[in-house]
Amino acid sequence: MKKFIVILITLLLLGSYLMAHEVSFYYTSQEHQRYWHFNDMRLSWQGDNYCTSFGIKSLTETTPELTVNQAWASIDLFETFYSYFQKYPWIIGKVSFGKMYCDFGSFPKAPSNIISIYEPYDYKGAFASELMVKLSVDWCAAHYFSLYWADMGNAAGTVDVPSTFGGRAQTKYVENMRLGASVRVRDAFDGDNHKFDYGVDFCYKIDDMFNFDLQAYNLDDNNKNTDDINLWGMVTYEKGFMAPYVKLIKPYIGYFSKNEMRDFNFIVGLNMKPMESAFMKLEYNYDSMKKTEVGFVKDFGGALTLEFGFLF
Repeated sequence: MKKFIVILITLLLLGSYLMAHEVSFYYTSQEHQRYWHFNDMRLSWQGDNYCTSFGIKSLTETTPELTVNQAWASIDLFETFYSYFQKYPWIIGKVSFGKMYCDFGSFPKAPSNIISIYEPYDYKGAFASELMVKLSVDWCAAHYFSLYWADMGNAAGTVDVPSTFGGRAQTKYVENMRLGASVRVRDAFDGDNHKFDYGVDFCYKIDDMFNFDLQAYNLDDNNKNTDDINLWGMVTYEKGFMAPYVKLIKPYIGYFSKNEMRDFNFIVGLNMKPMESAFMKLEYNYDSMKKTEVGFVKDFGGALTLEFGFLF
């Protein structure tokens, strides 16, 4: 316990000095993980036309990992106004370059922004950030379009096989609603072995009380005999209610399919805000897979998990 307190104080001091965005921990009842885990620490500097974000993983282990989540800058290509007399932006075009997350789906990245603990987001796999160039257009602050090319290295002689091309369209024209569609081609120059991904996402808030976030996405595995579609859904009581000590509580339930919809995770939890600079989550996760099954690799399957973190 003393070691944990020392580590926590060190992280808080280090985070304050380096302008840390957040630091978080979790404890799960899953049999092989019943101890406190250092989850994530993020160091972030961000402006309108730049972002640098680092992540520190496994800080309590013998080999801590420092990862670059994002490191990009953008240039305004053009900006038009609604009229000569009304000087507010109408259409804004930008080109961005550096390491960015692919515009695929609409999943939060930082633990403080994720309403739940368990999410189908894969930071090192299909949803990871990559070195890319992206052209984006904002229209009336309600519509968004993007095209991007991610250069993922030279894997076959002089041919850049692992390149990814993609794009996204999103609209918030209807109040309290977000509707988006994403497409991309992975391994674009690998002949018939390229992989075509696509997805749609829909989010709607009803009377500032209930938030429905539904998404479906297809992650191609280049096997025509398999169905690659998975579903993701979350319903949150956004208005929440107040309670002593933990302050604002937002209950939620969620469903995530996996293994081509043969298996799933069902979660129910509480997202809490004990103070402005902290967050807590308590969540039960039911996994349809068993620990003895091949492919059971999810951290929180069949467990009650507590997560807490601090913002700086």
